[in-house]
Amino acid sequence: MINYKRLRLSLPIVLTLSITLATAAVRGGASRGFQDGSEKRTFKTREFKDMPLAIHQVRNLQSDTWHKDLEIEVKNVSSKPIYFILAYLQFPDVPVPADGVYGIALEFGMRRNIDYRKNADPQDPRLNPGDKFTFTIPENMRKGLRVQHERSPELMKKLDLHFSVISFGDGTGFVAERLRDRTSRL
Repeated sequence: MINYKRLRLSLPIVLTLSITLATAAVRGGASRGFQDGSEKRTFKTREFKDMPLAIHQVRNLQSDTWHKDLEIEVKNVSSKPIYFILAYLQFPDVPVPADGVYGIALEFGMRRNIDYRKNADPQDPRLNPGDKFTFTIPENMRKGLRVQHERSPELMKKLDLHFSVISFGDGTGFVAERLRDRTSRL
């Protein structure tokens, strides 16, 4: 038999307790979500006029282990082969002294071709028109990014890709977002 008098007295207590627990769970879940990095990471690239590369695909950006399995696939959309690319993957929210930017370098090609004014050796690796190349985070940089991510995951949400040097291996290329050739004045 149900004791209606006792049920009537305990119902407000049960409802109040249920609402309190539900509110605490929602607040706790939101708090945990921010701390464990469940907010989405964003990726953007600085583009410039006549940019010879296009971002074809970004893979594993939302991965828990993005620092070791992020892939940024670029495509040569120019009419010339590209012999060297120097790009910087930057994390603008990570504070650094003297107005610097926290980031890592990503490269394609032979380091000697970083100077766009020099001709590349025809045997050097190149990215022909229409070809694609996938950048990954260098092995020696992964540990530092993992540590920074574990320490402050909220600061590792924005990723910016900035192309600094693109060399066509024929004395022309782009440096710091400007088309250059060996006859141009610096």
